[in-house]
Amino acid sequence: MLSLDSRASSGKRLVLTWNIIHHLSTTDVWSEISDNGLEYHPIYDAGLERLSCAYCILAPDAALVLATRVCFALGLPIPTVYVDLERRIGHTFKPDQTLAGVVAAARMLDALDGPLTWRRGDAVRRHLGEEACRRWEQSLAFAA
Repeated sequence: MLSLDSRASSGKRLVLTWNIIHHLSTTDVWSEISDNGLEYHPIYDAGLERLSCAYCILAPDAALVLATRVCFALGLPIPTVYVDLERRIGHTFKPDQTLAGVVAAARMLDALDGPLTWRRGDAVRRHLGEEACRRWEQSLAFAA
């Protein structure tokens, strides 16, 4: 939970990283959000499990495809920009993976399933169920 940040620390400065919720499960985190009427980033409602760069090299393939579909749904040019960049510089996203392939997979899913859609609260709904989402929505409305 507490670790030394050796890159940011020096002889004059000690930098520690405190991962305050490191011990909590995903369900515990969403329960805290729901029970306390906390806001969260809407990208979680779209189905992504992490808030990060659209094309994070650490992301699993399914997350890359989903992030691409989110870009399509929001009308963002990110997929086209990165596929063009990959082509222009002559390097692929990963040694065994191209962003053109990721974008093609996302287009195929959109063609099969229709464009990606989501509603506010879908992340709470997915992790905790409809009743928890209803309580969360009520607590937000009460706070406003």
